[in-house]
Amino acid sequence: MIARVLYGMAEKEMAPHLFGRVNPKTKAPIGPTIISIVVILALALLFNLESLAKATNYILISVFIMINLALWRLKKREAHPKGIRVYPRAVPVIGFFLSLGLLIFQIVYALGNL
Repeated sequence: MIARVLYGMAEKEMAPHLFGRVNPKTKAPIGPTIISIVVILALALLFNLESLAKATNYILISVFIMINLALWRLKKREAHPKGIRVYPRAVPVIGFFLSLGLLIFQIVYALGNL
């Protein structure tokens, strides 16, 4: 997933063009794949699995929080496209608060088990 995100960012000129190169045979992004492998290998060798799993979980929930805030903002700014199912603005707000509550619960639970 990391490689595809970096590739997509390079396509939108939000990352260096090096990340936009693809293998002609497999069509897989070359630079981002190599960088992803190196970073993941370094993290796996430097930290224990439990710490990595907890950090990944916190990061993923934080991403959900940011996505819900972005959806709420988009729904506030932009008109609804025709022919596409539209949900009320309350949906991303509820998603934000549920994700935030889950993150707070996990942090409090982790601090209680120290």
